[in-house]
Amino acid sequence: MSPAPSPLVLAFVDPPHGTRGGDWYYRAYVPGEALAGREGVHVVYLQNNHRARKEILREADVVVLNAVCDQDLFPVIAARKAAGRVTVFEINDDFRAVQASNPVARFFAEAGNRRILFRLAHLCGANQFTVPELRRLYGAFAKRHAVFTNQLPRMPALRSRDANGRVILGWGGSKGHLEDMRRVAPTLRAMLTDLPDLELRIMGADAIADLFRDLPADRFRHVPSGTIDEYHAFVDTLDLGLAPLENDGFNRSRSDVKFLEYACHGVVPIVQRLEPYLASVEHGVNGFLFDTPEELASYVTRLVHEPELRARVSHDAHASVATTRLQALHTDERIAFYTDLLAEAGHRPRTTTETEALVGRWRTLAGARNEGRFVLLEATDYEKHLHAGLLAGQRDRDLGTARRHFEAAAALCPSDHLPWLYLGTLCDELTATAKAVELEPRSISALLAVGRAFAAAHEPRALQLLLRAAELEPTFEVPYAAVASFFESAGNAANAAEFQAFADARAAGFDDPPPVA
Repeated sequence: MSPAPSPLVLAFVDPPHGTRGGDWYYRAYVPGEALAGREGVHVVYLQNNHRARKEILREADVVVLNAVCDQDLFPVIAARKAAGRVTVFEINDDFRAVQASNPVARFFAEAGNRRILFRLAHLCGANQFTVPELRRLYGAFAKRHAVFTNQLPRMPALRSRDANGRVILGWGGSKGHLEDMRRVAPTLRAMLTDLPDLELRIMGADAIADLFRDLPADRFRHVPSGTIDEYHAFVDTLDLGLAPLENDGFNRSRSDVKFLEYACHGVVPIVQRLEPYLASVEHGVNGFLFDTPEELASYVTRLVHEPELRARVSHDAHASVATTRLQALHTDERIAFYTDLLAEAGHRPRTTTETEALVGRWRTLAGARNEGRFVLLEATDYEKHLHAGLLAGQRDRDLGTARRHFEAAAALCPSDHLPWLYLGTLCDELTATAKAVELEPRSISALLAVGRAFAAAHEPRALQLLLRAAELEPTFEVPYAAVASFFESAGNAANAAEFQAFADARAAGFDDPPPVA
């Protein structure tokens, strides 16, 4: 174990969400806990709508942005670079290939949202990926990058399994896997008919459980979605773990986390022969790889009839992750990556006293949960109102409910511009958006919203606001496109064409980046 830097303040920043599922657990909590266990390293976790985000984004030595899609971070990254601090952008999915059943599909179907995300990856200058396939696809965005695969925090105790009892085959996950499970559902149903000693258990999405609800109650069990701990408790009840994947771009860029979760509980993994599992699963040794539903059925049938084979593969699967896939074995890789980036940036570390005082303030914030040197800033009523308002306005188009949430958030934290920005943009309140500009003059989102509103009214002051947004990040195409629209509506074709050319040039390369060989 190499010595850790002293002191180091690291922040993990997620997009706003209301869950504590696998992405949060494996990409923030598990590595954060391990890093904070090293002397001199302080870790803080927060979401991008937290009231303390401005200070933390300004002061943390290293910030890891986990797929945060927010154009207002452009000037934040520039300021951090100027101060000798490091920002790393994490790409954890192939956002150009999100399946329609995934809850984020509609958001990333918009090219503008993908461009913001990819531009953030480029501006950070350092990227980290969950799997090598994502580095192959998006490694060209930054000169420095690393792959940090998902790891386990610790090994759970193995339960003893009754070789003479019913064999439990199971799967758990989100609605994003609907097509994966739909493809194998007829095979699973046929197996349950042919193999009286087999039981199927599904945890999670109702839409997937619906594929099996007409099966007899003693052959199929549906467990509702729960916490990550509840999910691991569910996995521990299985004998065989299923992981089908359709061969598409999104699935090829997934992690092998299902193999990890099955193997650490001694559950025999039966997984798709696809990129996520090819480096982890040695076929017939620590799991099974299948191509077709027919192959899946053959392996399940064999494992049901051969308890000795189940026991051997269970043992080898458990041993393979116990010796190679614990987060503590990989913490040095992250520390080396971050400290090298800090050295390149010319970073000057704080003293221990200064660091303790800085992090000490965050420890006392409302909602802070302190686990040693790991500070988790949980959502308070303020952040919950912001998130609920966004869901009501964007997903449900219930603007009345959205307005009530944003007004409640503004009352709780009147100095933060986010409630006013969301109220203005979602509920078409120009006075609210203008208030957001007043509170945060470097908000590109607020400047664009007010500028566009003035442009729609043919007011010349729109040009000043839109160009201020462009100055905050001169490589960003959207303000130039808005200026072009303003000139076009004013009948100035020459200026409109000039600014549209600026916009098109700056957007180039962010729609379909070339993969790294």
